[in-house]
Amino acid sequence: MSKVENQNNMEKTWELQPREKALLFCMQGFVERYLGEGRSVCWVDRKDVRGFVEKDLSLKKIYIAVGQPATDAGFSVANGIYFYKKPFKLRHGEQYFLTLLHEIGHVKIKPPIPKRYVEVRRLLERDYPNDRELQVYNVANYVKQRRNETVEKWQGVVLDIQSWIATGLADSQHIEIDKWAVREFRRKHGEIREILKECGY
Repeated sequence: MSKVENQNNMEKTWELQPREKALLFCMQGFVERYLGEGRSVCWVDRKDVRGFVEKDLSLKKIYIAVGQPATDAGFSVANGIYFYKKPFKLRHGEQYFLTLLHEIGHVKIKPPIPKRYVEVRRLLERDYPNDRELQVYNVANYVKQRRNETVEKWQGVVLDIQSWIATGLADSQHIEIDKWAVREFRRKHGEIREILKECGY
């Protein structure tokens, strides 16, 4: 029988409800239409995230947190770093598909990194080889403030580069993934509602 995976060691914990089993099956088919066969969707017992993909994409797993609240989608799935201009309400169950689309976006789309970021990282890797902590700490010293660039804009660039070096994904990239997920969610909303209805939500 299907069970939820534990947040720390992925051990099996409790039994899923019938509708959660049905929804997992439907989400699997949803993923295959975007990414093809071979990538599995799993429920996971975590409270600190809505979902995630394995860093090693060859493992081909997408995890969705079971029991996540159906809050208003007025902020980004990506830790609230981007606020939508037109928030919209989520019905129960729809949060799983918005999260799923966000995680699909991590695999499907690759937002470009500005040349400015690449050059800064190249210099940091030259001066602080094999020391990511020092690279992140010294980013501000390598980012020149451009003419007509406000202090706030410059600080935003510094933080974005720090995020990219520290995690491999800049906040600006995460935002683009989130925008794509919202566009897809709205485009597929009618179909998503039908799937949820069939699964008992």
